[in-house]
Amino acid sequence: GYGETIEQADKDAMNQLLRNGSLVFVSSNSTITQDSENYKHELTSLSNVYLENVGREVLPDERGAKCVLRYMTREAWESHDKMLKSKIEDYISSGKYTSAIDDKLRYFTWAYILVQSYLNDKEPIEIGDVPAKSYLYEAIGEVLDNIEINVIGVEHNKEDRNYPYKVYLDFLYNQEPIGYMQFAYFDGNSYVYDESIKDGRGVILMKSNPNEVIINIDYIFEDLARSHDT
Repeated sequence: GYGETIEQADKDAMNQLLRNGSLVFVSSNSTITQDSENYKHELTSLSNVYLENVGREVLPDERGAKCVLRYMTREAWESHDKMLKSKIEDYISSGKYTSAIDDKLRYFTWAYILVQSYLNDKEPIEIGDVPAKSYLYEAIGEVLDNIEINVIGVEHNKEDRNYPYKVYLDFLYNQEPIGYMQFAYFDGNSYVYDESIKDGRGVILMKSNPNEVIINIDYIFEDLARSHDT
């Protein structure tokens, strides 16, 4: 990995380790050795996968950039591969059978993230005859498309100069109230995040009387996100 600093190059190397399908495995008797420190679990922004036994070498600068090598032995990578496959399958199973919409989206999304870094073509993950990545893409989209949001009331408080309008919302999934879910909304000036609903009801504060309410349910991937205008 490369970067302006050793830390940036190290993060880039960790991402490359999970992204690249062509891996050079290092045997246990190689001249490349791990540092004396036993590396703790490394968490990458790409997939939130914990990796154990990741080697690290700081290499000479290349073209003015810092350079760090991250590597795993074949044995460590194969062990990680089995763990990753099992975790993906567990998340898919949990997502299929939970009745909580927020949990269903969370499990499917976690599995969708992890499957991006599962590179073992010899033991593909399939749901029926459908590759896991395709199945999860469709499953997340189907859940989001079946969410219905309706405005059921608006209160106007003239004494509140900042947010004079309180909007009451119904959140339904397949015509049933959603128990819990997080969302963001546009208040007339900017987006407000980390709002939540309970038992199918949500309340948002608006700067002006809304002709429409824009609700965002964003589960990490832009192409899977949905924006609801109500």
